[in-house]
Amino acid sequence: MHDVLQAQASTRTPTSHARSEPRKFLPLWTKLCVPIVVLTGLVGWGTYHGLLKISKTNLLESKAAAAEMVTKLFSASVTPAVVFGDETEMQRSVADLSRNPEVTDVELWLIGNGPESTPSKPSAEFHRSGGKLERPADAGSRKKVFDSYLEIVEPIVDNEKKVAAVAVARYSLAREQAVLALLAKRTLVASAGVGMGLTLALILALARIVVIPLSRLKTAAQSLQEGKGSDERILPRGKFEDELGQLGTVFAAMAEAVADREARIANRNKELRLILDNVSQGFVTLTPDGTIQSERSAIVDRWLPDLHEGAHFSFLIGLLDPKQQQMADLGWAQIEADFLPIELCLDQLPKRATRGAQHFSLEYQTVLDGTVLNRVVLVMTDITAEVERQRAEEDQKEFAALVDHLVRDRGGFLEFWSELDKLMTRLLGSERNADVRRDLHTVKGNSRFFGMWRLSMCCHRIEDGLQERGKDELLDEERAVLGAEWTALTQRVAALTKGASAFLELSENDYSALSHGLRERVSHEVLAELISEFRYEPTLRRLERAKQNIETICRRSGKPIATVTIEDNHLRLPPERWGSFWAAYVHLLTNAVEHGLEPAEVRAAAGKPTSGTIKLSTSISGSQCLIEVEDDGRGIDWQAVAVKAVEKGLPHATRSDLEQALLAEGFTTKQEANEVSGRGVGMSAVKHAVQALGGTIKLSSELGKGTSWSLSFPLSATRVPPRESLLPRSGRVVG
Repeated sequence: MHDVLQAQASTRTPTSHARSEPRKFLPLWTKLCVPIVVLTGLVGWGTYHGLLKISKTNLLESKAAAAEMVTKLFSASVTPAVVFGDETEMQRSVADLSRNPEVTDVELWLIGNGPESTPSKPSAEFHRSGGKLERPADAGSRKKVFDSYLEIVEPIVDNEKKVAAVAVARYSLAREQAVLALLAKRTLVASAGVGMGLTLALILALARIVVIPLSRLKTAAQSLQEGKGSDERILPRGKFEDELGQLGTVFAAMAEAVADREARIANRNKELRLILDNVSQGFVTLTPDGTIQSERSAIVDRWLPDLHEGAHFSFLIGLLDPKQQQMADLGWAQIEADFLPIELCLDQLPKRATRGAQHFSLEYQTVLDGTVLNRVVLVMTDITAEVERQRAEEDQKEFAALVDHLVRDRGGFLEFWSELDKLMTRLLGSERNADVRRDLHTVKGNSRFFGMWRLSMCCHRIEDGLQERGKDELLDEERAVLGAEWTALTQRVAALTKGASAFLELSENDYSALSHGLRERVSHEVLAELISEFRYEPTLRRLERAKQNIETICRRSGKPIATVTIEDNHLRLPPERWGSFWAAYVHLLTNAVEHGLEPAEVRAAAGKPTSGTIKLSTSISGSQCLIEVEDDGRGIDWQAVAVKAVEKGLPHATRSDLEQALLAEGFTTKQEANEVSGRGVGMSAVKHAVQALGGTIKLSSELGKGTSWSLSFPLSATRVPPRESLLPRSGRVVG
């Protein structure tokens, strides 16, 4: 399933081009037309100027040749007049030349034998506009072209081959300029026409050869992109194969491949949808920002009909369990921050959720694109049946433990149950209970010993809530949950104790004492007093339960089972009066194991047996009843106690101050609390139970050697006088 989702995610992965910023669109038609127009314009302009230049050159050269010929003829005709000095004839020849409308100026200069004989003005001249020409600097033959006229200088040679005169003639270029202007206009029109025709031809050719085929390819690609398939009729085709034709062929093959792949993907999606619609697990795909995608199994919609595409992951968790919605939102924010490893972030998300009577387990699978997170697949499993099965097993296990305790120690169990009922009545009552922490901790410890694990764990969770809030008051919902557990438990216990009647238990010593009194025919008053003492509980029974409790705590703490020695000294105590004390006594045992005994490796390193030793005893010493707990553990680190006392603001100047700090409410040297200890409540409960009986607590401890707790209670008027002669082996009885 995960591989299929991975493949689907990879087909949707955007390319780097698609993720880049969009560029401004410029059609290929424009890209091709602009350079074609510019190119043909430049070619036309160059052609125009080239033709105009050639035409001008040819026209001027023809004009110059004709003018030069006319001037030569004029020179030949005027030569006799020059030779004979006939100015009249010279003037007539000039006049004949001036009849040519293109001749604007004519001057005939005679050449003398020296500077004195050279005339200062022309011998004959003609000026159409009245202007004057300059005397030639030399008698050489030449021609010069100006903007508006053409000037020809031609020497006149006599019979002796000497230059006798120089003829200077100017010819107008007006007619040629008019011709050139008309030619330029026609050439421009022709060039423009040719350029436009060439441009149009090139554009049409490119349109047919390049643009139109590419447009067809674009249309086919868009159709393929929109999922409509590719129509081969619009692909470029021709009689001759070229690059575009090959591109069309390749595109057609690609379109077929895409269509085939889409068909396979559609078939895979169909199969996947069929699977998703029929699996018992819920699959939901999430983007890296926590957005819920459309791909999810049908059972999710049945479980969460209000879930919609585009919602956030925290919304889904809120539908399942509103209490965890904020945690889900904060957890996903860590994923978006991309600061911590993704595995660590996913581990912070909710693992289980409860919706009404349904229970779900939540797992998270990552879908990566290389090393980049692409999708997260949320796998939801309905574990209601499993939870109910586990609960049934726990109920059965609890029931078996209750039966075991009831069979082995019926009287002790009933006494415990009576004391537990008192504590629960206070906890569930509407009146404010100042000892709520001590009562909860006591209920937790004793119910754990008697196998009532669900009640113990319920108390532990409520303790967590009290510590988090910093208030010694139960919430209504906590009281409701605790009440529900207690109601279920009382129903099971009621079924076991229904019809039970009160009875008395006799030990061998009790029986021997009674038999001895009857045989010795002691007075009825002594026998009556002896029998009345049978209503008291032997401390041996309590100490044996404590031994079992110590073994249970050792197993839960991962420590070797401690060796427990018991000295009861045949002492009996009235159960009604001492019930609250024995309920708190369990905290003293927990303290001995959790804080006193070291782990096996630590004891071995210190040269001690890996298994610790705890001594439990009850005795009478003078006017005091002593109950003692002694261990051979690590002892008390008084320096650490002093540091903690300073933190708590408790007196710490003397050893007595530190001993009182150990018994203070909320005092503990543990860094973290567990199901057994670390709340700083147990020893405070012991202190209050001892003080309620008028007792005192004495503590002795040596670092590395162990700790001894001695609880001393006054016998006062409740002490029963000993009858050594009648009860040689019985213990003392404390009232």
